[in-house]
Amino acid sequence: MAFTALFPHAPYQPRPIRFAEYYQTGNWRVKVYTISALRECPPQALLASATAYLPQWLAPAGVAPLADYQVATLIVHEGREGIYAVVSWWVAENMLRQYTYFADVTQPTCFRPLNADGLLTCVWELAVLGFERVAWVKHVLQAEPANLEAYMQEALNADL
Repeated sequence: MAFTALFPHAPYQPRPIRFAEYYQTGNWRVKVYTISALRECPPQALLASATAYLPQWLAPAGVAPLADYQVATLIVHEGREGIYAVVSWWVAENMLRQYTYFADVTQPTCFRPLNADGLLTCVWELAVLGFERVAWVKHVLQAEPANLEAYMQEALNADL
């Protein structure tokens, strides 16, 4: 039996990946990205809803005995089946801590965790994380001295 018969899917279409803003909450600086399957950018109200959760979503930082840098990335992805929010930050120099949340389109302000289900990220979100990896290596791991400011200033805007 063909793979597509077992797993029907729509053909891959590039989606607009846009850097939306730099957001600050407490001592944390966050790069906020948007992805949408429906339009150029999700509505501003959706971004505001997701960023309002950031203090809660960043709370696990510091729980493990691993250093963090208080810089994070939030991806707000307006998918066909709902809204995903992926928050991640670098710890212990070269590891990424990540949490994924989901909100139904009928309740776009009510995000629930998805990591317990094993769902982590999709191909469009991986494009952002891959970009962030390259920027982290370039500005933090390879730079002497490490330059968090340069890392924070580098952002992705592409249709991928």
